[in-house]
Amino acid sequence: MERLFFDIGQALRNNRIGVLLLLAGVTLLLGLAAARSTVDNSIGVWQTENDPHWLHFQEFADRHHLENPLIAYLPQASPEAARRVLTKARGMAGLDRASLYALGGEQSQGQLLLLSPRPGATPAQLSAIIRETKELAASELPAQPLHLGGVWYLTDALDSLSATTSRSLFPLVVAILAIGVYLSLRSPRHTLLTLACGLLPALFLTGLLALSREPLNMVLLSLPPFTMIMGIAHAIHFLKKEPGQEPMALYAAVAVPCLLSAFTDMMGFLSLLVSSYEPVRKLGLWGGCGALLAVVVPLLLVPAFAGSAAGLSQPAEKSAPRLFWSRWARMLASHKALVLAGLGGLLLLSALGINRLERGSFILAFFKPQSPISLDYRAIEQAGIGLTPLEIDLDTSPVDNRAIQQGMLRLAERHPEITHFLFSLDDTGTLVLPMATASGAPLDAPLLPGMGIKAPTRITILTRTLASEKTMALVEEIEAELQTLLGPRQVPYVTGTVPLYTRGQRALFTTLLASFSSAFVAISLIMALALRSARLAVFAVIPNLVPVVFILGAMGLGGIPLSVATVTVASVVYGIVVDDTIHFLHAWQGKQKTTDSLSRLSAVLAQVGPAMITTSVVAGAGFLAFLISPFIPLRDFGLLISLALLFAVLCDLVLLPVLLLSFRTASGEKP
Repeated sequence: MERLFFDIGQALRNNRIGVLLLLAGVTLLLGLAAARSTVDNSIGVWQTENDPHWLHFQEFADRHHLENPLIAYLPQASPEAARRVLTKARGMAGLDRASLYALGGEQSQGQLLLLSPRPGATPAQLSAIIRETKELAASELPAQPLHLGGVWYLTDALDSLSATTSRSLFPLVVAILAIGVYLSLRSPRHTLLTLACGLLPALFLTGLLALSREPLNMVLLSLPPFTMIMGIAHAIHFLKKEPGQEPMALYAAVAVPCLLSAFTDMMGFLSLLVSSYEPVRKLGLWGGCGALLAVVVPLLLVPAFAGSAAGLSQPAEKSAPRLFWSRWARMLASHKALVLAGLGGLLLLSALGINRLERGSFILAFFKPQSPISLDYRAIEQAGIGLTPLEIDLDTSPVDNRAIQQGMLRLAERHPEITHFLFSLDDTGTLVLPMATASGAPLDAPLLPGMGIKAPTRITILTRTLASEKTMALVEEIEAELQTLLGPRQVPYVTGTVPLYTRGQRALFTTLLASFSSAFVAISLIMALALRSARLAVFAVIPNLVPVVFILGAMGLGGIPLSVATVTVASVVYGIVVDDTIHFLHAWQGKQKTTDSLSRLSAVLAQVGPAMITTSVVAGAGFLAFLISPFIPLRDFGLLISLALLFAVLCDLVLLPVLLLSFRTASGEKP
């Protein structure tokens, strides 16, 4: 195999102009596509096409012309001024209907404007309504506060903030990576080459997503950084050579473990395709694509553009590094019991953290407390208006007006987070009668006369914003109440975008964690076959799993919930640590002629240790730049990945050597 890759490397070097033209053409095509990539966290992104809850909601929304409104709270506006705003708002191009309510009854707390977009409005059209509403309020109500809320106002903020902060911080991440790579490789050419090996695969993946009309969401946003890390890791392994080592020989020797680690990552991601949940299947497909791109680009670029053998020669290094790794190996051999005891203590601490790990997310915790959206939500909900809508489908149920009203009031008594019931008396949503609960602000429309005239076709329950798991528990309690009150039926009474979001998030957790187990089994089997040793495969599994357990424990101890924004961290961590483990064990097998295990370990550490440390430290430092992000999920993602990279390299340079030194094969020799 090494001879084959040696010949391939020579051919690529001899045809570097062709390689350059190929990559330039692909970069131009996919770069233009990547510039048009979008971020979309709307409801449809998180659903599976044939999911019965999703199908029922679509039919329900079409029947009732349902579109969640943008809620505009004008705390200081007079009724006359609010009516002027209402009149002009009805002229907005993307608006279907608008309504106005006086808040607070006799003790006026301002005006509430509900702006419903046209059915099927795109994210861009919804963003335009938000922008025009702000401009309208600024012109008609100068120097008066305006607070916005609503489901798609929240998703618009998620989309825009995640996209803008990622783009704005990305140059800082690249700058930190460049400094770290240069300090390690001491070569401007190699630094640029290494960065290209990481940036180009990430760009290609983003472009392919855009060409496939697949928007980025909170899960898929983790794939370009993962692809970049893996591309940089492969490049560093290709370029971080020992003194006097011929570069093409290094390329041929490293190509095999790089391909093996990429294949292992691909199979791990592709195993997610068996999931029944569409977002997880997409993560598996595009994650596998990213793993492939991350190895193909370095395989093409490094031999073509690293330079000639003479150009690659580095100043002769002193024997200090080899002496260091020799002492490191002897220290590990002398303290095996201490390392294993430390591992046990760390696993115990991680178990305590995992026991405290919360599952689910409080959507407002994605934003800083003083961010505009947090201040808006706080102002509106403190005024007594819940911003989370739950829809009740009553079309096919015999409804007794008094019974349904009393049932809703009993429900509100048990749940003070419920602020209002909005009774829709027609399918168009134009005739709506509100009823405030004890914790909700009074609205100006009477309830009882309307209830006596016509039975409602649907009810919208407004609740204050809760964490996803609490929202789902409330939905399940309301469903049970209605099944008892109105009679059992197969189709759920409770629907709406928020229940679908929370169900989708729950499905994401359960299916991704289950799929991760299958991916773990697949990766372990692949490593066993590739290494031709079940014992080495077992040794590889332990340091691969420990960083995942550690990160989950750190999340629990640090109060970071397992949310839609952090659920992919385990997959990213596992992919990174598998790469280093394969390089280590491949080098270990290559030193089989060294009979003394300690000398063998010293030689392996000197061969792969510097590249492993460089990859982890450089990438970890780069992702620490995300700590200054105003978008909390991005900040948490950067912190967790940085910690994981550090701990992963420690496992491969401390735990894995101790395991190799501690256990004998059946023949009594070291593995």
